[in-house]
Amino acid sequence: MRHLAVLASTVLAAGCGGGVWVSLGSGDDASPTVSLAVSSRQAAPGQVLTLAAAVSDDGGVAGVSFYRLDDDRAVLIARDRDRPYESAVAVPADGRGVLRLFADATDEFGNVGTSPVEVVTIR
Repeated sequence: MRHLAVLASTVLAAGCGGGVWVSLGSGDDASPTVSLAVSSRQAAPGQVLTLAAAVSDDGGVAGVSFYRLDDDRAVLIARDRDRPYESAVAVPADGRGVLRLFADATDEFGNVGTSPVEVVTIR
């Protein structure tokens, strides 16, 4: 008889939208916010510039990747997994007039945030 009472209450709870909800941890679906600072806005071919990324995220940051754009194709410069997120880049001596740079940050959940592109004039 007791088993029937438990079964009846389970059926009633399921029928009226009741039940048990179990959450297995919380996920993070927000991308990190990243900005890029470049040591100079003008540079000569061959000059080495310092890149520094500032990153904020609700969870942990897994790392930052630094890129330059060559004809709208992203070319990886370096990856940094430890704060402060920094890298160096040599200004190409290939005749281009500008160097376009950006960074992206990946958090512990795999979300990626990308900085705005920073432009360096090559003189």
